[in-house]
Order: sequence, then C-alpha cells, then structure tokens
Amino acid sequence: MDSSACLDFVRELRALNHRLDARLNEGLRPLGISCVQADALMALQGLQPCGLKDLSTHLIAESGHPSRLVARMRRSGLVEVAPSPEDGRAMLISLTAKGERLAKESCKVRQNIIDSLVLDDGALADATGFVQSIIRQLF
Repeated sequence: MDSSACLDFVRELRALNHRLDARLNEGLRPLGISCVQADALMALQGLQPCGLKDLSTHLIAESGHPSRLVARMRRSGLVEVAPSPEDGRAMLISLTAKGERLAKESCKVRQNIIDSLVLDDGALADATGFVQSIIRQLF
C-alpha cells in the first residue's frame, strides 16, 4: 500500500471534518451551542433517557470527557439528570424542553448543510462503505 496515498486520504478526511464542523458551528452560532453540544442533543433525541455510557458511544465529536459535556449542558438547562429506577447509582440523561427545541433546530441546521451539497447517492454510498471498512479494521 502506498503510504503517501494513505496519508493524503487521512488528511482529506480531516479537512472534510474540519470544514463540516466550521459550517455547522456557523449555523449553530445563533442558537448559542457548539457542534459537540448539538451532536449530544441530536443523539439524545433518540436515546433518552439514557446513561452516560450509551450517550458516549453515540457521540462523534466529543474527544474529551462526556461527563463534563453533560455537566455543561445541565448548567445551561439543556439536559436533566435523574437516578435510574433500576440502579440508583446510575444516572439517566434526558433533554429539557429547551434541549428538545435546540435539538430540533440543530437538525435543521445540519440538514440545510447537507441540502447545500451536490452529492451523487451511489458515490456517497461507496465512500461511506469504504470509510466503514477502514473503521472496522481499526477496531
């Protein structure tokens, strides 16, 4: 395998991620939330109530500690945390009304970005499959 081609591919993936995050942050700025918060809010829409471990597995952008992210979101009134009925030591995270509203707005911002791109569905499916095969090899 050509290591130069591999490095070019990784660099392009990082550039794509950086540019997508920049566009998303631009769209989220009026909402007062970051990409990381938006990712968590959108993940919680389908997961809630959920534990921190479940949320962590669904977060893409969070490279730090998800517990700190949840704490910040809790202070901002985006999520609430309650003891699990099954295990009083475990905590369940749910969106507040404000969090629900911002999750929906985040989805709209993300969809507007996707709609602005001219993508070939077949090529996109091939690229997605290729990236997924790399991810499987790494884990």
